[in-house]
Amino acid sequence: MRCQPAHTCFRAFAIALTLALASCRATYPAAPTTTDVSLLLLGGMTESLTWQGYAFRAFTLRADGAYEEVTETATWSSSDTAVMTPRAPSGYFWAAAAGTSVITVRKGSLVASRTVAVLDSGRLTYPRLSYTQGADLTPGASSYFTLWWSEVRTNNGWPYIWSGDVTSVAAWTSDNPSIVRVSGSALTGVSVGLTMVRASYNGISIEVLVSVYPSR
Repeated sequence: MRCQPAHTCFRAFAIALTLALASCRATYPAAPTTTDVSLLLLGGMTESLTWQGYAFRAFTLRADGAYEEVTETATWSSSDTAVMTPRAPSGYFWAAAAGTSVITVRKGSLVASRTVAVLDSGRLTYPRLSYTQGADLTPGASSYFTLWWSEVRTNNGWPYIWSGDVTSVAAWTSDNPSIVRVSGSALTGVSVGLTMVRASYNGISIEVLVSVYPSR
């Protein structure tokens, strides 16, 4: 048997290896994408009062239908920082003066915004309704809001503000029952989103902006 020169054998080996590698280059499906398709701005309140802080949260909805909270990594701004002043942590704003301001959140190319009205807490008119909120809502979970009726009363000629709990005797409705369902004063989250819940008592109504957050 005649032996080939070493360089000839090496060349043949290299060609064989190249052909073998080429034959192994299979085409695989593209990696799953996590493209963000929309940005959701949740939190805050319908009626904001001066000298109080308000927290907002931001979520992206991905192409695969999953939500991801991006509150800390998104960019937040206020169109009028004299009215709503950005503070730490991310998504937190201080109501510094009466007026309106547009709160905007950006994540990449996605943008969401909401106009916020701030009332002067020292110049409120009475009688009026106000509310306090229970735990955050998620789909399938329930929370309770407490509705307060406030009016001016007098004691020995001195006026004062009296407040009482009228939650159980008020009428409650939801603008979008596919997001929030109302049963008495109990609110149940149905799907992720934002809707208005209205409560009325003694001829006065109040709008409550309710957020339903993605489940963790």
